[in-house]
Amino acid sequence: MNRVSSKKNNKEKKYFLLGKGYSKFNRSEQVIQSLNFAFKSRKTKKRNFKISWITRINVICRIYTLNYSIFLGILRKFNIFINKKVASFIMYYDSASIAAIIRILKNLIFC
Repeated sequence: MNRVSSKKNNKEKKYFLLGKGYSKFNRSEQVIQSLNFAFKSRKTKKRNFKISWITRINVICRIYTLNYSIFLGILRKFNIFINKKVASFIMYYDSASIAAIIRILKNLIFC
């Protein structure tokens, strides 16, 4: 006769192996909580990076008398699709080219 292992036993075994350093009484609860916090932290990490990219873009745009929203509106109006990560890195490491791009965009809009 074949032995059948239940899903509950497999899950408990997985939590038991994952929670090696924890005490044996509340090991599975601690592993579940740790996995939940890890999931939440991955999401907040992405959110924080996006916030830092937006603030970096906004600071550089304010130097050239533009707002972040106006800058993105101008880019989208001329079908220039660049993501926030790449735009922030370009603005941070190559400010001369961004100054030229902003000058060209301002001339196109305000003329």
